[in-house]
Amino acid sequence: MDLELNIGTPVQLQLNLGDQVKRYASRIIGYARPHSIMLQTPSVNGKALLLREGQLATTRFMGGDSVYAFATPIIAVLLRPYPYLHVEYPKEIEKAFVRKSERISSNLPAQVESAGQSRSDITIVDLSVGGARFVGPPQLGNIGDRLQISVIVEFDQQRQRLSMTSIVRNIQPIDEVEGLASYGVQFQLGSLTEQLMIGGLIQMHSQQAA
Repeated sequence: MDLELNIGTPVQLQLNLGDQVKRYASRIIGYARPHSIMLQTPSVNGKALLLREGQLATTRFMGGDSVYAFATPIIAVLLRPYPYLHVEYPKEIEKAFVRKSERISSNLPAQVESAGQSRSDITIVDLSVGGARFVGPPQLGNIGDRLQISVIVEFDQQRQRLSMTSIVRNIQPIDEVEGLASYGVQFQLGSLTEQLMIGGLIQMHSQQAA
């Protein structure tokens, strides 16, 4: 399988550091098939991360309507004329197809928080990369308001809390007796990690529904 590589594409670089898994933001700056892919060395507090040759790195990025992932060793770490590294060009690639318009039905417990209000429990009933519809108490916000939605997801076999800034696009009362309303929101995803986690969540629910 050929990779859809484009110079400047943001990537997530995952490294095992002792007993910890760390993820860093990087960017594709070049490649030479079938030898290596060149990445910017991630920085922490303005300083280039110390990496070593032979260290295994998992690289993830979005290309078109797919998420790509592969695990290969770092084969060169260079400091001049700027910090960058080479990871071995992958022989095996994981590819997950994620349509931004695809919506999947879900019954996902989550929490929502708006300005000046405490967290409220909600249920996400459908989900896409671009947004979601959830059911929750009335008066969580008005159309155009920002909400912070958080949900527990499994990513790389670890449970993590994903927090997403969202804009309310529509509100519909659905049960006045129970005091429930349906909210349609648009996600404002700020990082590649958030996009990857949402894509993984959609893929997991799609597989469960199949």
